[in-house]
Amino acid sequence: MIKLLCRVSETQKGKQEVQNPFAVRTLLFQSGERFPILTNSETGEPDFDTAIYVLTHLRATAKASNTIELHLRSIIVLKLFLQARGIDLGERIRSCEMLQPHELDELVKWCRRTLPDTIADLGQASTPKVAAVRSSPKYTNHARVEICSQSGKNRIRAVSAFMDWFVRDRVSRLNTQYRNNAIKAWQTCRTGLEARAPRDRRRSQVGRREGAHPEAVAKLFATVEPSSHANPWKSDHVRFRNQLIVHWLYYLGVRRGELLNIRISDINFRRETVLVVRLFVCSQN
Repeated sequence: MIKLLCRVSETQKGKQEVQNPFAVRTLLFQSGERFPILTNSETGEPDFDTAIYVLTHLRATAKASNTIELHLRSIIVLKLFLQARGIDLGERIRSCEMLQPHELDELVKWCRRTLPDTIADLGQASTPKVAAVRSSPKYTNHARVEICSQSGKNRIRAVSAFMDWFVRDRVSRLNTQYRNNAIKAWQTCRTGLEARAPRDRRRSQVGRREGAHPEAVAKLFATVEPSSHANPWKSDHVRFRNQLIVHWLYYLGVRRGELLNIRISDINFRRETVLVVRLFVCSQN
């Protein structure tokens, strides 16, 4: 894995500010596809391992660009953790050793924290120690904010999936006599990591997402009827078009970008089916 050091810069007030050594950038293909990649924030050079992982395991399974970006941000947390603890995952694999239980506990804590807090702690770790400091009420009561349990669980799953690919890729390069031991060590590590993922203990439906109320849906459909007096559009063509848009958004669950890029050739009027295969991307956005 590529080792990167966090860059520390001086702000105007003289305080040290640590910058994330990684950045998620999105490539825009001519076909309109968005392809997120993980890069060095200073040089813009793509990270080789994550690029191969995204190509072979995320893009190949038709993951949306936003989903790939979330995976990459989870991988950033893993890379920062390994860097901060001086862990060479490739060397661990060659020695048939993986993360120890106390390292898994700490990694899970990192996955539950926000990325700005993680970057700030890296800066504090790299700052020279002083004999004494004067406490300030502004920072004394500062409490780190944890992400929600479901987001933390998703982040741990993304980290586990990437590590599984990375370990198996490196194990395939080892001698046959070491492969079984390395795989067993990783299976134990992965089981421990996933067992530490937070669980959602909420049993009630209070505060959870809910769909539109049936009365609101019925009112919406009645409003977009081309013959409705409440229809805000004047042209008959626009009225019929917008009615179709509302029905497709509600019944098919397509994204806005997917809807905007549907072509007449994608519709099979005989079978009453529509093919959604492309994502619309505005060149000015």
